Amino acid sequence: MFRTPKCLNPFVTTPIIINDCHKIHIRALFKSGQHHQGILPGCHLPFRTYLSDDGFWLEVAGLGRWEIVGQPIGNNVGDYSEGWRRPQWKAFLYVVGRDGKRCKFLLITPDLKRAGTRFELKAVYRSQWIKSNIRRKASRASILRQLGILHRPDNLSVVFIPHAKPKGQHLRTYVNEHDPNFNENADPNIVLVHKPFNMKLRKFYSLINRLNRTRGRNIRNSVKPLPIYPVRKHKVDTETKELLQRMARNRGY
Repeated sequence: MFRTPKCLNPFVTTPIIINDCHKIHIRALFKSGQHHQGILPGCHLPFRTYLSDDGFWLEVAGLGRWEIVGQPIGNNVGDYSEGWRRPQWKAFLYVVGRDGKRCKFLLITPDLKRAGTRFELKAVYRSQWIKSNIRRKASRASILRQLGILHRPDNLSVVFIPHAKPKGQHLRTYVNEHDPNFNENADPNIVLVHKPFNMKLRKFYSLINRLNRTRGRNIRNSVKPLPIYPVRKHKVDTETKELLQRMARNRGY
């Protein structure tokens, strides 16, 4: 006998996910001229655009039509007679839904049965539908892959710091200071991270800061963020500076 699970709510429906839909950018559909027709990329549905007395329209076969409006840009700002009647010229293009809200792209569901703006379809991004703790784990897993760190993303007690051996210190001595197997005073929650090859230092520090920041707010062993924009102190060569000044005086500058 089949029983409905207690956690299943028949009144809660899964929304349309924007990441799974066909995203049709309005700018790519328009060319010079008042009439244009073709096939939508990705979903292979016929469409046409036409200019009528009540505005500029985009019509998709079997799904409906939507008004297209333009916001003049550049030298065309202020000239609404040309910018709105001919939105393909020097203008940002938007599709207007039945609720009157403008969007930059038109969505078509994967089954090709519904189309509209994200507000018409009440569509959401996948990151908006999943829970915050799942988003946090997914974000941490992505950063760990970029840094090449073999750690579980759900372990929030670990603090990652860059591998910065002081000059003149032996490498084994530096590593053993942070290893609890050799140093009883070492923190087991601190992990040294090597900078990946061909990664800029600013990006490396930024990823470590994001990795430590996604541990959450209610964490006892908080860590100070690394400076992303370090102050570079240039050494002044006084001898070269005096030589250049003396050469300039001799030449009469």
